[in-house]
Amino acid sequence: MNYGYADDQPPQLSDCDVDNRYPIQLYHHTASQIPLKGKEVLEVGCGRGGGAEYLGRCFRPANLIGMDISEQAVDFCIEKYRDDKHLSFVRGDALALGQLFSPESFDVVVNVESSHRYTDFSAFAQGIYTILSPGGHLLLTDFRKSDKWDPVQDELREAGLTIIRTEDITSNVVRALDEDSVRRETLIEEMTPRILNNVAREFAGTKGTKLYRSFANGERLYYAMVIQKPS
Repeated sequence: MNYGYADDQPPQLSDCDVDNRYPIQLYHHTASQIPLKGKEVLEVGCGRGGGAEYLGRCFRPANLIGMDISEQAVDFCIEKYRDDKHLSFVRGDALALGQLFSPESFDVVVNVESSHRYTDFSAFAQGIYTILSPGGHLLLTDFRKSDKWDPVQDELREAGLTIIRTEDITSNVVRALDEDSVRRETLIEEMTPRILNNVAREFAGTKGTKLYRSFANGERLYYAMVIQKPS
């Protein structure tokens, strides 16, 4: 799950993807910034693997590794996607990438709506620099309070990375939440104990929640960034 992306030119999705259109469109927008075909790709913070599976199926990297700190999530992914020989999953800490992977082992790292939870973003940025090949890219899509983005960009630069492009997609995320709110509310009603419904709505960012309003009023900004390790 992520908060989604909507615009006037949505990608053509397969029937199996339509129910999750807006979260998938966030992955699509993130991955469309550079070619992934034939490349070695890592997703940091893959969760239950749906985004990684979509990227592998539709963008055709040579290999794609999904990594998450949750052992339960990784076990789920390994079982669900065991027949895809170009897609694999490992458990790992986003703040220890240099200890998990060999230097210069990936052409692209994808990070969708995960980095705002990291307790030491600088360690993450330094790990990205280590594991990216020269000229490789980090595709980072995430949200922060509006005054927190400058420090993030400073830490990326201090790690030796170059910010190629920063796009404010907050309005696209709000539009996705608007258009996807009924589906999210329905899932909450079906899957969540009634006593937890309000907590689940806040987590899901449905219309009227504090989180939704923070995007709508500009308190939180959602960015899509293209970041490169110099050649």
